[in-house]
Amino acid sequence: SFCATVASNPLDVIKTRMQQHKQLQKKHQTTGAVPKAPQHTSPSMLSCLQTSLQREGWTVLYKGFVPSFLKMTPYAILSLTLLEKLTQFWTGRDAL
Repeated sequence: SFCATVASNPLDVIKTRMQQHKQLQKKHQTTGAVPKAPQHTSPSMLSCLQTSLQREGWTVLYKGFVPSFLKMTPYAILSLTLLEKLTQFWTGRDAL
């Protein structure tokens, strides 16, 4: 679960920033208001990544890491425990 969170968190951060940017654009198109300073004006994932890294540094990629990791931990524990118990029940051997 730790490795999965480390690998996927940067992608989640960039995805979320792109979604927020699209929502801001839609809001400003319907109201006619001019946005003060959007976080980024990136149409692509790579340009969003580059802009975020330039403005906030590499730590931006791991914003929200702890909540994400804490969300995954119970799932990993339950999955591995259930796998072990069911394998023992059906085969009589240890799963791992």
